[in-house]
Amino acid sequence: MIFFNESEILLIPSQDEFLSEYVNPDRSLLKFVTNFSGSNGIAAIRKKGKNFLFTDARYTISAKNELNIDTFEVIDMAQTSIMEKLKSENITKIAIISDYFSHSFVEKLKLHFTVNLISKLDVFREFNFNPEIQNSKIFHHENQFSGMQACEKIEKIRNKLNKKPYFITDPASICWLLNIRGRDQNCTPIVNCFAIIDEKNIHLIGNFENEIDIPVLFWRFTDIEKIVKNYDEILITKNQANSQIVDLISKNCKITDTQNPILIEKAVKNPIEIANIKIAHQKDAIAMRKLIAWTRENAGSITEIDVAQKSIEFRAEDKDFICPSFETIAGFNENGAIIHYKPSLQTNKKIEKDGILLIDSGGQYKFGTTDITRTLLLGDYNSQFPQADFHYELAQKSLEMLQNLHFPNGTTGGQIDAIARYNLWQNGLDFAHGTGHGVGQFLSVHEGPCSISKSSNVPLMAGMVLSIEPGLYFEGLYGIRLENLVVVKKSDKYEDFLCFEVLTSVNFE
Repeated sequence: MIFFNESEILLIPSQDEFLSEYVNPDRSLLKFVTNFSGSNGIAAIRKKGKNFLFTDARYTISAKNELNIDTFEVIDMAQTSIMEKLKSENITKIAIISDYFSHSFVEKLKLHFTVNLISKLDVFREFNFNPEIQNSKIFHHENQFSGMQACEKIEKIRNKLNKKPYFITDPASICWLLNIRGRDQNCTPIVNCFAIIDEKNIHLIGNFENEIDIPVLFWRFTDIEKIVKNYDEILITKNQANSQIVDLISKNCKITDTQNPILIEKAVKNPIEIANIKIAHQKDAIAMRKLIAWTRENAGSITEIDVAQKSIEFRAEDKDFICPSFETIAGFNENGAIIHYKPSLQTNKKIEKDGILLIDSGGQYKFGTTDITRTLLLGDYNSQFPQADFHYELAQKSLEMLQNLHFPNGTTGGQIDAIARYNLWQNGLDFAHGTGHGVGQFLSVHEGPCSISKSSNVPLMAGMVLSIEPGLYFEGLYGIRLENLVVVKKSDKYEDFLCFEVLTSVNFE
């Protein structure tokens, strides 16, 4: 391979040029090269020796099932970072796909290695990977759902930027700002695009199938250099921008790194958005109750894939359902212990009458985005798993302890993460993922900047929607996870305190 002429290793991430968490399988270079299907991974393809796949604890088990372990070593990046591993292997020269890694990440690598930047098209040719060119179809997200006109949002963001031009690289931020949506991702209604907002105009940049009536100037991706030449300085968020984009802009004007001013505005839902999100959850609860009843009735003659397909079919009975919010997780017995397991033809298990089934699924409605996990205890599960009732009770207590919490204004997700783990810790147990993530309004099911995790330093604010999803996983046996979505609101008990209102309305066992 030509890039090994100057490098010892090639890094391939799970993300794309928009640094998206979720990439459609037919557009994922990492999936094509390695067969890894997770949403967080980086493959290190070596010129000589064993390759590496870096991922997090959600995917370490599934990665070992999907990859050829004779040629790949799976590494938990929380235990060993990419830089640590490559240094230990005496790697000094690295090839990086400049379109697929953030500028901030590349700059960190340059402190330790000689970095050879190559384009995705060169790598596509080497691996004979030929994804179709994507043409985006845009549609309006009406004010009755968004709760705020696009012109109001635009003015608010311009004021936060002090009228300086800002290059937006996050498609979800652009969709929120302009009250538009699309179908460029299978499970997230976004338009894969970039934008520049300045004092007078918004330049929307992409491969568009249609142009709708919104206050923008439409451009193609090939026009970026032509646009940025008109500015003396452009603000950009370097850790959200791929390295190629940053380098292209910096050749034409001054770049100043700044935080994305849209993220917090998008995360704090307005009253109309919250009212609509509650409607989405009411709709979703109907489908979920049907799914649970159907699964119980048909256990013994159905498979994990059947459950996953049925989770979509029941939601699709509602006229406002658009698509799933992520690929359904349906893991029976030992497959439930794989945190982000997705059933495939190779791993598909029959749902026996006796056992434990973990179902994590969600839907996209114009009203909002849902995400719910329920674990079904089927038949005589106790004969196989005598501690299952105890573990289920621990998970439920952990969820309820956190969702019933009142906490002071300014509290971060990192400060309350341990509350969901307290009951587990007292029994020598824990889970290897965050307790909760932010959720968008008919947007990304995983939405920043808020989360409930050990590392989160973002204060929780009234209007933010998050998941609470503690779990217990026993490799080779079963997994138990329970998940509700909640919205942060002012406490009705204590002044200057916040609390959670539960959005999910499906009973536990």
